[in-house]
Amino acid sequence: MSSCSSEDALEETNAILPKSIKITNPKNPSENSVMTYSYQGKKLVSISENNKMTKFVYDGDKIIKEVSYVVAGPTTTKIVETTYKYSGKKMISSFVQTENDRYKSTRETVYTYNADGTVKSEENSKAETIPEGYTIKIRTSYKMTFVNGNLAKLEDLIDLNNVYENEFDDHNNPFKNVTGFDLLMNIEYTSNNLITNTYTFKDNFGVSGKSLYKVEYEYNDDGYPSKKTTILKDGSIGEISEYSY
Repeated sequence: MSSCSSEDALEETNAILPKSIKITNPKNPSENSVMTYSYQGKKLVSISENNKMTKFVYDGDKIIKEVSYVVAGPTTTKIVETTYKYSGKKMISSFVQTENDRYKSTRETVYTYNADGTVKSEENSKAETIPEGYTIKIRTSYKMTFVNGNLAKLEDLIDLNNVYENEFDDHNNPFKNVTGFDLLMNIEYTSNNLITNTYTFKDNFGVSGKSLYKVEYEYNDDGYPSKKTTILKDGSIGEISEYSY
């Protein structure tokens, strides 16, 4: 038992984990930031970014809660709380609560696992403005197709003309070794790295089209991204992310 524990501890010590990400937005420099990641072993404890902080709560190896705050001097104000539920190694639901001085909202997403390996997501959102009290309700539903742990296709089950298709590289995702991130149903935390996103659509007036953005990478010697550049449809740079591990 002691040998096994020593091996586990060594694996956690040697795990490659993102420690910080510098984000540069050439078109909107005011949005530039540095995200700093803190861990306990391979479990993510918190993310700090400018005046914001997000903390994570685990049950074993699963993330069950994610809470974001705005920090102003000694004052910390909760703005978003997300809870996750699982069945075995599969997420079955997430529930997001958001509140500030302008509105409050809730968003619940339920996941159903189909026999063919695809996943159905059904999302119900409700937002209420403050102080007017106007309420907006939105329902969405998608079929998610995964290939090698990556979200390859997202099909709108309400508006059948909307389809998102993704391509990935064959390198390691920066968050590959973070405990519990592989269960979060988030395209940022898949096995590999997104290189193209294609959105094909057709509106109610019969107008159809296709939108595409690309992502370019530089990699370190361990096969993890050291730099990520998002290229927009018009060929301009949308955002640059630089990773430190």
